[in-house]
Amino acid sequence: MVAEILAFLIATLFFLKWSMRDIKYMMAYLLIISLLFSGLLRTVNFGGVRLAGVYALGLVTLYLVVSIYQRPKLGLKRHDLTLGIFVFYCLFTLITSLYYNRFTSALVDYSWFFWFIAVVYLVILNNRDSELYDLVQKIIYISGIILTIGGIFRFLLDQGFVNTTGDVFYIVGSKSVIVGLAFIIAFYNNVRYRRLVLFILFIGLVLSLKRQVYLGLLAALFFNYVFFRKDVDFKHVAKITVVGVVTILALTQLNLASIGPLKGVFGKFGGGNLQNMLTDPAVMYRFASYTTAINGVLESPILGEGWGSSFEFKLVLGGETQYFDHSPHNTFLWMAYKGGLPMLFLYSYLIFYPFYKLYKIRNKILEKRKYKTVFGMLILITFGSLFWDYHSVMFLSVPYWFVWAFAYKTVTQFKTTRVALCPK
Repeated sequence: MVAEILAFLIATLFFLKWSMRDIKYMMAYLLIISLLFSGLLRTVNFGGVRLAGVYALGLVTLYLVVSIYQRPKLGLKRHDLTLGIFVFYCLFTLITSLYYNRFTSALVDYSWFFWFIAVVYLVILNNRDSELYDLVQKIIYISGIILTIGGIFRFLLDQGFVNTTGDVFYIVGSKSVIVGLAFIIAFYNNVRYRRLVLFILFIGLVLSLKRQVYLGLLAALFFNYVFFRKDVDFKHVAKITVVGVVTILALTQLNLASIGPLKGVFGKFGGGNLQNMLTDPAVMYRFASYTTAINGVLESPILGEGWGSSFEFKLVLGGETQYFDHSPHNTFLWMAYKGGLPMLFLYSYLIFYPFYKLYKIRNKILEKRKYKTVFGMLILITFGSLFWDYHSVMFLSVPYWFVWAFAYKTVTQFKTTRVALCPK
C-alpha cells in the first residue's frame, strides 16, 4: 500500500508539471491514474474521509483553472444547451443528496459527475481533437494489451481472482472491458502486428469470463457491420476465433486449475441451457439487485434515494441467505435509484444522443474507419454498463466519458471537423 501511494504521488507530480504546459497531458494523466490507481483512491481514507471524492473534486477544480489559463490555446468557445441542462440537474441532485446523506459518502458516490465535467468539458470544447484522441486511444490500447498479458500469466500460474458469487476470472474485475475496447481499436485500425495483437486480445477476452464484454463486443461488431453497409470482413474474426480457441485448449493443458477457461465460458452461458444460465449465481445476484433497485425507484421516483445512500439486498444461494451492500450492477438503474427518474431520462438521452446524430449523417460519412472505432467502443461500453454500474468506479467511468465525448463531438461537429477528428 505504501509503495502504491508513493507511485501515485510521483505520477501525479510528474504529469501535473507537464499539464501546465499542455492540457492533453493532464487528460492522459487522468486516464492513466484511473486505470492504475482507482482502487487506491477508493480504499484510502483520512479520518473517515475517502480520498476518491476529495481527489475528484480537487482535480476537476484544477482542470477548470488550467483550462481558463490555457483558454486561447484550447479555443474554449462553444456552449452546448444539452450538456448545460444535464450539468444543472446533476448539481441539483448533488445538493439534495448532501442534505440527506453524509457529505463524504455523497462526494465519493458522485465522483462520476466530476469525471464527466473534467473529460467532457475539455474534450468537447477543445479544438485539438486529433492529438487528444490519438493519445487517449493509445493509452486504452496499450492498457488492454498489458491487462491481457497479466491475465495470461495468472492463468498459467493458477492465480485467478474470485468474486462475490464464487466465479474465478483472470482479468482484474470489470477491467476486461478495457481489453474489449483495445480489441475494437486493433480491429478497425492498421496497428502494428495487427493479427498477433488481435489474437492476444482474443485470449484475454476468453480469460476475462465476462458475459457483458462478450455480448457487448458482438453488438459493436454487428452494429458496424449493418450500419456501415456490411463492409467489414468477418473472415478475420473467424480466423482469430479458431486460432484463439485452439491456443486456449493448448494452454489449458498447462494450467494447474481443474476447470479450463473455455469450460468457464460455456458455463457462463449455461452450457447452452437457458435454465442453467438463469440459475447461475451471478445472474441470480443481478436479478436480486435489479428487483431491489426498481423497488427503490418506485419508492422515490423524483429525487431517488440520494447520492451517498447505501444499497442493500439479500440473495438466497444454496439454501443460505446472503446479504450484500454493493450496487444494482446496472448503470441505468444505478442512476435511477440514486437520482430518480428525471436523472435516468437525462442520462439516457445524453448517452444515446450521439447514435441519433450518427443516423442523421450516415449518408455523408466519407472516412468510415474512425466512426466504426468510436461508436464500436461506445456500444461495447454502453452495453456492458447494463450489467454493471460503470460510473461507480473510476477505472470504468473515466474511459466511458472519454469514449462518449469523442463520439458526441464527432457527430455534433461533423460539418466543421469532418476529417480531422480521429487519426487515420
